[in-house]
Amino acid sequence: MKYGGSVPEPLLPPNIALQNPHLIEGHPYYTFPDLDKILIMIDKDGDENYQPMLVSMSGSFPVPAFGDHFQSSRVFISHCDPEHNLVYLNAESLAEQNQIAYQGDLKTGKLTKIGESKWGNKISGVSESDTRAILIDKYSFGDHVLYLWKKGKGQPKRLYGIPIGSR
Repeated sequence: MKYGGSVPEPLLPPNIALQNPHLIEGHPYYTFPDLDKILIMIDKDGDENYQPMLVSMSGSFPVPAFGDHFQSSRVFISHCDPEHNLVYLNAESLAEQNQIAYQGDLKTGKLTKIGESKWGNKISGVSESDTRAILIDKYSFGDHVLYLWKKGKGQPKRLYGIPIGSR
């Protein structure tokens, strides 16, 4: 709505319903002012297989943020850095037991794979410089393995715990 009053204008088309933000893992949406875009997680007809979509801050039809890359995954937003237009995503495969963590550049559409695991690989924290991230594999309550990802350094380094696949 315009300041001072006007007829409300929808941000999304009327046929799209969004999930209750308390029921979705991670951020349901995040704004990127420099791009004049909102990154929003949208599923198809309530199937809960969320996809990262971009809409204009003035409203538009959603378009996939990273093309069809996540077509066979359920995706969650872990962290966002609006100053650098970066988003950190966790993608759960719909075909096999596998989860992949990504750093995505919304300006260029480039995805950088951070890590991959059958047991989570959830992004727990990211450095201010966007060059390091903490990943967690979880097996049960209190049974965690921590990894440190450094940009350009290959596979994440184990910091704590015994890898679940090595037990």
